[in-house]
Amino acid sequence: MGEGVTYDQWTRSALFCVGLIGVVATGAIVGVGGDNYWAVGRAVEGPASQRATALLGVLVFLVGLCDLVALGVIFAGGVIVVQRLRGVSGDL
Repeated sequence: MGEGVTYDQWTRSALFCVGLIGVVATGAIVGVGGDNYWAVGRAVEGPASQRATALLGVLVFLVGLCDLVALGVIFAGGVIVVQRLRGVSGDL
């Protein structure tokens, strides 16, 4: 961590980046189209086809987890905004 950067700031930045990666990856998967995305796994024949499809499934699962992090970041930001509007300071 850099000088003057606290652990809490680093954690928030890391969560934001993980969420952003999830959102961008989801956009890429949707942009390619579901049929085309899974066709990549079927492009290889034989036993490697099952492995490629399994890897794509794992990728979708990880992207889903990153999207959950993004939703958590959005929710936390909304809670902070509501608390500030109610007059609660950010120093808890």
